[in-house]
Amino acid sequence: MNKKKYIFTVLVVVVAFVLSACAKNEEPATSSEAPLNAPVITSPVIAEGAVVPSQDAVLSFESGGTVAHILVEKGEWVEKGETLVRLDNQAQVEAELKAAELELLTATQALADLQQNESLDREQYRQELLNAQLLFNTAQEDYDALDEDAFQDDLEDAQEDVINTQQDVEDATADLEEYKDLDEDNATRKRYEDALKDAQDDLNAAVRRKTETQVDHDEVVNTYQKALAVLTVAQSEYDKRSDGPDVDTLAQLEAQVDSLETRKTALQEQLARMTLEAPFSGQVVEIYLQESEFAAPGQPVVVLADTKQWFVETDDLTELEVVRIGEDQMVTVEAESFPGEIFSGTVESVGDFPSIDQGDVLYTVRIKLDDADLPALKWGMSVTITFQEQE
Repeated sequence: MNKKKYIFTVLVVVVAFVLSACAKNEEPATSSEAPLNAPVITSPVIAEGAVVPSQDAVLSFESGGTVAHILVEKGEWVEKGETLVRLDNQAQVEAELKAAELELLTATQALADLQQNESLDREQYRQELLNAQLLFNTAQEDYDALDEDAFQDDLEDAQEDVINTQQDVEDATADLEEYKDLDEDNATRKRYEDALKDAQDDLNAAVRRKTETQVDHDEVVNTYQKALAVLTVAQSEYDKRSDGPDVDTLAQLEAQVDSLETRKTALQEQLARMTLEAPFSGQVVEIYLQESEFAAPGQPVVVLADTKQWFVETDDLTELEVVRIGEDQMVTVEAESFPGEIFSGTVESVGDFPSIDQGDVLYTVRIKLDDADLPALKWGMSVTITFQEQE
């Protein structure tokens, strides 16, 4: 039996004894003399509890790693957001984060420039389209002026000239063979050598004429095809900007920005997993690891508590007692460590969800202690709580 239930039992026994004694000493009253609506004597609700800070947290890393730096000491007061412990490799992640942020800034600026300069960009490509159209018109005139039949006739004539002059070279070469044994200054030999040279010159000229005929034709065709390709590209580039920025560049930059933002967020989350920060202002009450030790995921590393405001919590109220407790109800509290000292508080919250202990249905109540004249309380000290009856 806990202390509270013991006290309650003693009170019940005492009250029963007193009532029994009074019943023996007084004459029984008649029914006409019995007072109506006689007050019911109820004992105060008394519970055991413990001192707790206004808020507390056991901090751990989401991912494991070696502790590189512990930046606080046990007992030190820290502010919300202050870095407490860091894992190793943080500098590398920070460098990657800065690089990603710089790339993101560049891509974002390029995207903004693209959107801001869309009208200028569209005008530039409109001018390029006009220039391409002019070049195509000229090339098309020359292409339309081509006479393919005449070209084929000229090419066949040139090919025939090549064949004839090639035969002349072969004949002149055969004629010279008969006089190759003569002296180089021999007039007959020289005459046939000159004839071979003239035949070779005629062949070269015939080959050039054929080549020029083909080249002139192909140049017109190639110029036309090239101008058509340039016009097609210019039209496509202009069309991509007809309703806004270049759709391809826009899509590319937007995808790049999205990718870099995702990478930045991932690196920030990774960095956050490598750093323990104070979720609220409070006192470092415990540090479980030392530098160079390995912190496993979820392993307690630092305990933080706001000890500037003390509360009392009790989970010792039964279902019959908790209905007599309400928010803002006044209480008196006595700590076992400070016997005889009574300090006050008010009920801050009454739990709605019960716990079951050996068949008893119990509820948790949280009490805020008044700041004035508080002794040097510490976390976890045992206290006895007396709930004042509500009027």
